Amino acid sequence: MRKPAKRGHPWPFSDCSAINRTISKRLRGFGYLRLPHVKRSGSADSCRCREDLSDHQVSHRGVAEVAIRWGFRSAAHFTRVFHARYGAWSGRETFGGDFTSGPTAVSPAPNRIDLIAPGTDGDIYDRTWDGTSWQPPLWDQVGAVKIRLPNRYRFSVDLVHVTTTRSLDADTDAAQASVGAGNWPTQTKTQWIGDIGGITNPKESQTNLLNFEPVTVELCEATVFNYLVLNNGHADQKAIDAALVKAGESLTSDSVTSISKDLGAGIGAILGVEIAGTILAPVIGSLLGSLVGWLLDQLGGIVFANCDGLVAAEQLALTGQDLHLKTASGPLTTTTTHPGTDSSTGCGDNSQYEVTWTISRV
Repeated sequence: MRKPAKRGHPWPFSDCSAINRTISKRLRGFGYLRLPHVKRSGSADSCRCREDLSDHQVSHRGVAEVAIRWGFRSAAHFTRVFHARYGAWSGRETFGGDFTSGPTAVSPAPNRIDLIAPGTDGDIYDRTWDGTSWQPPLWDQVGAVKIRLPNRYRFSVDLVHVTTTRSLDADTDAAQASVGAGNWPTQTKTQWIGDIGGITNPKESQTNLLNFEPVTVELCEATVFNYLVLNNGHADQKAIDAALVKAGESLTSDSVTSISKDLGAGIGAILGVEIAGTILAPVIGSLLGSLVGWLLDQLGGIVFANCDGLVAAEQLALTGQDLHLKTASGPLTTTTTHPGTDSSTGCGDNSQYEVTWTISRV
């Protein structure tokens, strides 16, 4: 049989172990969960098979096709060679339990596999492989609430109320909200509020455009929901919207990356969110104290007049599991008070805004 041409950049065996860890998704048909570590005494062809099987660009190819491409007679031949070169596969293990679907497997650290499975009784169960054995010996119930899968939510900013304006009379506000879940693209919306809080103006505004539905969040994913309210009565409305979108997307992207990094390191409780690599933001509550400087940098040159400034900014950062538990008994609705930052001479007092937001299951 004529062998295919060699690739321009063959994989060294030090890289094969990384490929080996991801190949399990492509070999589910063999019924195995864990793969052995790659030994250094192996053929280049079997390593190139693993390279192809872990390459998303050729994910349409089956095991047999890839095996034959690299000189093996069949998928069974490749399996025998793989066993001989790199050690035997681990045997099948029966975990028991009654579930609505197969478990979700996540490997947040070397020699660790976390399994999460939805039970037919509506509860969530988990087990962990610690490199030696599965713990606990039987499935462990997570929390004490019933579940409904998939987990789909509605995120909304509902109401902006002004107690004290940043300007001498009315503020002229624009608002933005963003939501990010796992690796899905960030969703962002804006709403022009206009004049609010003055002597002859309303004290509050419903932000009925700042909502996202449905948003699917897996139990093991990072979830970020944030909003910004900006006082700016002189800049072009389109420029304000564009700047708010840029700031919201940057905040969401940094936050999702930070939470995912913590989850990957095996950290169970998210205590803070790292922004721009150095700033630690709270997982819930006003951001005007900790992040106002960074947010103003993201907004660029649209904030330059004396009374311009952020009057409200908040972010909620949770895992999908925490989000599920917090909405178990009904919608999660919160009103957050935002004490403003110092305004220039000739403007009003430090602003004070209250913003109400809701997360509910769909």
